[in-house]
Parts: sequence; C-alpha cells; structure tokens
Amino acid sequence: MSGNQSHLRPMIDAAPLLLWATGPDRRCVFCNGRWLNFTGRTLDEQLRTDWIEDVHTEDRAHCAAVYAAAFTRREEFQVECRLRRQDGVYRRAIASGAPRYTQSGAFAGFVCACIDLQEPGTLTSDGDSGARRLSSIGTLAAGIAHDFNNLLAGILANAELALSEVAPRSRALEELQRIRTVAIRGSEIVRELMVYVGQDPPHPEPVNLSKLVEEMLAMLRISVTKHAKITTELAPDLPPVIAEPAELREVLMNLILNASEALAEKDGEIRVSTSLEQGVTESGEGEISTTGGYVKLEVADTGPGIARSLQSSIFDPFVSAKSSGRGVGLAIVRTIAKKYGGSVQLTSTPGRGAQFMVLLPCVKRAGDEVRERRVSTDEPGSGKTLLIVDDEEGLRLAIAQLLRREGFRVIEARDGSSAVELLRSHGQSIDTVLLDLTLPGVPSEEVAKEAARIRPDVRIFVCSAYSRSRAASIFEAPQVKGFVRKPYLIRDLVRLLSTEVYASLASGSSPRP
Repeated sequence: MSGNQSHLRPMIDAAPLLLWATGPDRRCVFCNGRWLNFTGRTLDEQLRTDWIEDVHTEDRAHCAAVYAAAFTRREEFQVECRLRRQDGVYRRAIASGAPRYTQSGAFAGFVCACIDLQEPGTLTSDGDSGARRLSSIGTLAAGIAHDFNNLLAGILANAELALSEVAPRSRALEELQRIRTVAIRGSEIVRELMVYVGQDPPHPEPVNLSKLVEEMLAMLRISVTKHAKITTELAPDLPPVIAEPAELREVLMNLILNASEALAEKDGEIRVSTSLEQGVTESGEGEISTTGGYVKLEVADTGPGIARSLQSSIFDPFVSAKSSGRGVGLAIVRTIAKKYGGSVQLTSTPGRGAQFMVLLPCVKRAGDEVRERRVSTDEPGSGKTLLIVDDEEGLRLAIAQLLRREGFRVIEARDGSSAVELLRSHGQSIDTVLLDLTLPGVPSEEVAKEAARIRPDVRIFVCSAYSRSRAASIFEAPQVKGFVRKPYLIRDLVRLLSTEVYASLASGSSPRP
C-alpha cells in the first residue's frame, strides 16, 4: 500500500471481512489484519501461500476450479467452502472475488474477500437466530422487490407508450427498445432473487414455446451481433410445456447469445426453430418417452463450430470454449432441461457451425392447458368498459392510454376508496376490472367484493408487483379470472383481458408475461 494510502490500512484491517489480493500471476500481494489473525500467519508467510491451501481437502478441488475459471475469464466468482482457522478448526465461509485493473486498463489480478459464516453476528452463525435474520431479510427483500417492480412497470409501460408513438425509422426507436429490454431483464433478476430467498416460489405453468421465442427475439435482436442474420421457423399451435417461463427464457437467451458469440465479427446466420415431435427419441443423456410427445427447440449458427475434443464436456460447469463461442451458460441450459424431464443435444462439425436441440415433454391433460375463447371478434377491447385501480400514477396513466388505443373504454381509480365510488356510480357499465393487489384506502379484497355485488358477471384481473402467492385469498371470488405480474408487456395484458381464461388458478397456472 502506497504511502499516501497508508491511512486506509487501519480501516481495511478492521473491516469485518477476510481480505486479500493477488497479482496477475495469482500470487498473493496483500491481505488485511483480520485474514492474518484468522490464519495465524505473518504477512511474509501469507504472501508465499495460496489461499486455496487453507480450504478443506474435500472442498479444495471445487474451489480451485471456480477460482481458476474466474481468473481465466477475468470474471467475478463466489464459492462456499470450509476454511481452516489458525487453531485447526474449519469454519464455513463464502469466498468471493473480482478482477482489478490498473489506471491504464491492464489486468492487475484479483481482489477477494471471505465471510466467516460462523462468526457471531453473521446471518447464519447461530441456528434459530440466523433463521430469523434470514426470514427478516427475505421479508425486507420482498418489500424492496415490490417497490422496484412497480418502478420497472412504470418504466416499461411508458417505454411501450413512447414506442407506439415514434416513427418506424426514428432514431429513438432502438433506444426505446433497449429501455424496454432492460426493464424486462430487471424484473427477471428481481424474480430470481425472490425465488432464492424463498419469497417467490416458482410456479410452473403452461408455456407456448413458439410465442415465448417470438417475445424473446424481439428483445434479443438488439443484443446480438450486427453480423448475424436471424431466421425463424416456429410451429403454430404448439401444445404447452409445463415450466417456469423465466427459466425457459434463460435457456433461449443463453443459446442465442452463445450463437452470437460464435459468429463474432464474421457475417453469418442464427436459425431458431420450434416443432412438435411424437413418440420416443434418443438423446445423449438417455431415452425420452412421452405420451403427449415433446416440443423441440433448435438454435443453430454458421460459426466455426466446436472442437471434437470439447464436445463431450461442453455442458460441464466451468468448461471454457471461448474460441468457439460457447461458455458455462450451457451447464444452466442442461440443468433446466433435465429439471423438466427433457434433454439437450449438440451437433457440430468444426468449421461448419453448431446446432443445439432442446427437448421438453409437452403435456395435454385436462387442467394443464390454458384454453382461450375470444370475447370480441373486432378490436380486443371493443365494447368493453374497463376500470383500472392502481395507485402508481405513472403506470396507471400509461396503461390507460395504451388500452384506449386497443379499443377499451377506460375509467381510472387511484385508490380503493375512489374505486368503490366509481363502481357505485358506473357499476352496471363496468364489465372488467384491473385491480392492483395493494391499495391505499379500501383494501383490494373489499373492492372485488363490491364489484361482484354490483355486477355478478364482472371479470376481475388481479395485478401486483408481488408474487401470485400473496394474492391467494382474493382468488376465492369466482369473478377473479386471472393474475398478471408487474411489470408486464401491454400485448400480454390485452391478450389476457380479451380472452376467457380457464387456467387452474389454484395451482398457480396463471398467464404471466
């Protein structure tokens, strides 16, 4: 540490973390006092020792692989392991690190930190207390996620409103599309976080893979290399697969972005197709047999292909094949496919591109499929009067304007009290209600009851930045026909509002964007 930074040393030594740094050769060049106290070494001794030596022998190989892969790719890493303290006792810890660079931009090594999970005061240091803290953090995270999703919903709705007003060749078009993409990706990250902390259990639901591909490609085109021509062959009227939509989006995103990497700076083609297959198929991971057949997703590119020596291990974690444009995301693809009873296969000839085929069983049983019946044969909202009840003004105004363009007659309410007043004065003409779950004033449950009392055939769609499980009680009313999670795309909302949906709401199979 340089002289003009020496005043920082007491703070770094006192930090509640075990800190160290390496040079570009992976040799330790710095560690703080807390790390030295933990290991019992002097600074000179520690500078000659690799931190991996203090990892339990059963965890060492995995830690070394994660660390080496992150170092090679110059990416952040995180790994849980057992670390040996100076008295020989092993402590559960989380090690994480990030690459560091000089002012000129040259790679300078890694800066790393360990958290001793059994240190008093840490989240998991004492059984029940740790569990209570984790529960509190989960509750706090859910509240933050709710507010964040509401913000994203407003951003997304206003981006869609702006997109509907700009000319097709406007310079602002691509920037607005990027805003929309970032908002959607942000909502997926929030949802993944909620699943992780146990506040948003995943709900597999019927997914039409062709429709999902169409939606994802609209967003991914701006992230794919400009040298790629994307072609599609998507089968119409595919039977659904029962899966978590966010996970299927992750599969598609990994495959398409990997194909884009493969093309790099050379012109080429990315082909995406879906199809329905029947009977039994052989895969590299065994035989799949389904009574309803299976849906096949194929993503192919005309890049350099994958070396034969890598093809047998390309789906393993931490396998790097940057030169052929394939990364560790393929391990995620395989994990998700297997989770839903499917598989993934690779066909590649070096110099002639690569083709990935994902097979997912499709099911055709009563209650599994979302059956739709068009309410109107004209415009989606033709003849329909819709009451929007939402206290997020920016979101409500944008959605109301977009729905009016779709043919709906829209009435707006900013809280539960004004919603009840509007229902009492216009109740007989309101046939659809888009009802936010959390409202100031009269609670949403009471608004739903009042709507049903005034007009028993009213159709209510619950909307929330929380997960569907938070809205379970309101679904007892027969007038509640569906749930939509914020943020959402306007086309998905219109499709939901303009169809009769007989999804099994009790099982969580509600349409979501």
